[in-house]
Amino acid sequence: MRLRVTARFGGYVVAVAHGVLWSYCCWHGYQPMGFSRIDARTLRPRPPLVVTDALGRRQPVGRLAVGTDAVWTQTPEDERLWRVPLGGGPARAVRVPGTGYGLAADAGAAWVLSGSGDPGDQSDLTGRLRRLDQRTGTVTATTPLPDLAPSRAVGPVVGGGAVWLGGPYLGGVHDSGILVRVDPGSGRVAGWLRGPRWLVQDVLAAGPRGAWVATAGPALLDVVPA
Repeated sequence: MRLRVTARFGGYVVAVAHGVLWSYCCWHGYQPMGFSRIDARTLRPRPPLVVTDALGRRQPVGRLAVGTDAVWTQTPEDERLWRVPLGGGPARAVRVPGTGYGLAADAGAAWVLSGSGDPGDQSDLTGRLRRLDQRTGTVTATTPLPDLAPSRAVGPVVGGGAVWLGGPYLGGVHDSGILVRVDPGSGRVAGWLRGPRWLVQDVLAAGPRGAWVATAGPALLDVVPA
């Protein structure tokens, strides 16, 4: 069967959430200052979401997570976290300790992976996963991740009633890996998987049964609670 292209858009799609394709837009030099949005069903563009603070000044954007009523993004220079209302209005800066390395959101909360060591330190043992209230941005739970260097971690990925993160296992032998499952309600580590012969490269998806994890084997793992 032949295939055909029905639409073509510029830019790089960075997320698909709530029936919308998200990509960077509104560039200032090499730095994006907002997000373009395309309806995934009709393929019609929606008004772009430009990130401005309370004084109307545009703010640069970085990694992105889409919640139910707000977009969360981190600026690449100082890793500030911004809560951007989906309905429009000024963005609000949210203070999260440390340097941010990962970001996710679901219907109940936003999740930030951070570390308090020097940015990019591959031996950093100060990894923390923080749960933020979707409306206020208040930190409501903090999960220590002492075996996972935040600068080398992948995730968080939220799905199926769990938050998943992975990366090198700092307490083991060279090139060993660890996958961590966090309970979103309590913020506690609800399970982990360590392996001496594989290194987690990506948490591809999470659902009701568990998570699909890519390793440096290369291998694709279907991981479920034991």
